[in-house]
Amino acid sequence: RTPTLINLRQYQEELAEVALTGKNTIICAGTNSGKTYIAFHIIEDHLIKHPEGKVAFINRTNILLGQQYERACGVFLTLFYQRKINIWKAEEDDNDYFIHKV
Repeated sequence: RTPTLINLRQYQEELAEVALTGKNTIICAGTNSGKTYIAFHIIEDHLIKHPEGKVAFINRTNILLGQQYERACGVFLTLFYQRKINIWKAEEDDNDYFIHKV
C-alpha cells in the first residue's frame, strides 16, 4: 500500500473502503466523525492512482467549503497536490445558484 498523508481510524477506513475501489460513494456519518479527512484520504488515493487526475470537492454551503478548503491546504501542502485542487463556490441569487471558480 502507498504511504499516505492522512492516517484514518479503523471505522473511517471502513467508511472509505468502497470509494477507494473507484466506485461512486456517499459517506453518511455523524458530526465530528472525520468525514472531511475521509474525503481527503480518498482524494489523495485518487491522485496517487491517477496523477493526471483532478478532484471536484462540492459542499452545501460556502462557509463549510471555506473551512474544508483551509483544511485541505494544510493537508495537501505540496504543489503537486495544490495545482490539482480547484475550489468552486455557489453564489445565491433569488434561490438560484451560480457556480464560479474561486
